[in-house]
Amino acid sequence: MNSVQHKDLSSFRFVLKIESLDGPYPICEEILLRGKGANVVKESKAHEEMFHINNLYAGYKDKVSKLYAKGYKLNDSVVKYMSAAFGIKPSPSDILAYLSDEISLKENDIHKDH
Repeated sequence: MNSVQHKDLSSFRFVLKIESLDGPYPICEEILLRGKGANVVKESKAHEEMFHINNLYAGYKDKVSKLYAKGYKLNDSVVKYMSAAFGIKPSPSDILAYLSDEISLKENDIHKDH
């Protein structure tokens, strides 16, 4: 199953609450589990109550904020030159994955325990 298929099948979404008033880059304030339409639904509320998912993901706010900052710095020239220098596919998401040193765009890697 690829990520597009998973997106269609999953009834949950993580919604980022972003604040960008205090600096040049957005800051992640919260990571929240929501239903498919990004709203709280019965299922997402039940999962949050059972697994405390919002609290578990709260520890990743700084990482998300750093990814936003790196993403904002990317432009076509940076993507082009980094792609040539490091042999990476010339796309912003692939370059961001490389820069973050934490994201893999390979389906098998996404499901590994870290």
